[in-house]
Parts: sequence; C-alpha cells; structure tokens
Amino acid sequence: KLRVSKSYFGYRPGQFPAKQLVPRPISKAYLSDSPGIETKIAALDMIIAETTKASDHPWDKALAFHQWVFDNIRGVPGDYTSVKRALETRSGDCEERAGVFIALCRAAGIPARLVWVPNHAWAEFMLIDESDRPHWIPAHTAAYSWFGWTGAHEIVLQKGDHILQAGPDKKVRLLLDWWRCGGGKPKIKFTASVEPLAPDNDPKQDCGPGARTKHEDGRWSLVGSRTDNKLLRS
Repeated sequence: KLRVSKSYFGYRPGQFPAKQLVPRPISKAYLSDSPGIETKIAALDMIIAETTKASDHPWDKALAFHQWVFDNIRGVPGDYTSVKRALETRSGDCEERAGVFIALCRAAGIPARLVWVPNHAWAEFMLIDESDRPHWIPAHTAAYSWFGWTGAHEIVLQKGDHILQAGPDKKVRLLLDWWRCGGGKPKIKFTASVEPLAPDNDPKQDCGPGARTKHEDGRWSLVGSRTDNKLLRS
C-alpha cells in the first residue's frame, strides 16, 4: 500500500538571489547534455536571447522558457525523439516539451532535470536560496501549466535524465519499467532484526528490552539501550 500526498512549498522569486553559485556536483550532473536532451544547439541561444531581455533573474528566465514551450512546441503524442528534433518540428509530447525546457535552462546556466511518473513527464529547475539551500522547483510543460508548484498526485518513478543502467552499463534518459540482465548467480543476503514497540507506538513510553539484530554468519546480538543487561540472551 502506498500513501500519496502533495507537497506545496510556496516558492516565490524573492526567495532566490539573482546571482546563483551552483555547486560543482550539481553543475556536472544538470548543466550538460544528457541522452536526447542536447544543450549545444544554436536555436537554444536564439530563444534565450529573445525571451530573457526583460529580466536577468533565473526565476524569470525559467518562467519565460516555460511560456515559450507552451506557445511554440505543439503537443503531439508519439515516441520520444530529441530536443533537436522537437525544435526543428516545433512539436512533441510531454517528454519533448519537458526536454526543451530543460535544455533551455541548462543552456542559460540554470540546473534542470526530468521528472518521470507513470505515462507523463515534467521538469524541475534548481535555484539556491539566500541560506545557500538548493531547491528543485517544478515546471509542468504539458497538460498543465503549473510553474513553481505541482498539483499532481503521482508516484514519482525517476528524477534525473542521465541514469547509469546496469546490464550493459550505459547512460540512459529513462530507465525501463523492467529489464533482464545476464551474468553469474547473484549473491543472496538475508537480514533480520527485532525491534520492540512501545505501547500505542508512543515514543515517550519505554519500549522495553529485546532489541537485537542478526549478522551474516547467523549470530544474533543485542542492540539498543539495554545491551548491558546480563539477563538478556543474544
């Protein structure tokens, strides 16, 4: 059973300085090309120059890219092509439209990534607030025009679009729903633990002794706050 909930963070442009210092691990992962999301395309530079004249703030830039995708990339269902192809044909489904938004953000120096849910995709861009905390901000570029928040109640399958897939090892935009890998027999590992619960799961009440964990060689050992009790058996 899964409980799905929606988080609303109330993002506002004023939370984020106009000058952003992106940490190196973030820039390495989310400012360059990924499979099917090309960032070194002349058309991207033209769009950036055209849409960001009014403001140099990264929030305003992302908002302008968001609007450009809605105005210029026509929604057409089908298999994914690429950002390059979507800009040439001015068409694509939710994946291409999110990909174009991501490519525009990255080309403008704003980290961005893909969000994949069952049968749909949108994007997130990253800004750092005045306390140097990074925030991934949603931008829906197909079906819904939500920007800065999301109204979707969905199971997120994947965030990111440059994933190392096992099997043969290769970088992919999206992991498949399932795949089969060949090779040697896998190593099986069983783990076990015993954790007493307090009455009604009340953290203020003493849960009592008995917590223990099992090691790979089969031994049990006491854990928790009662390990010095000589009357307890492992």
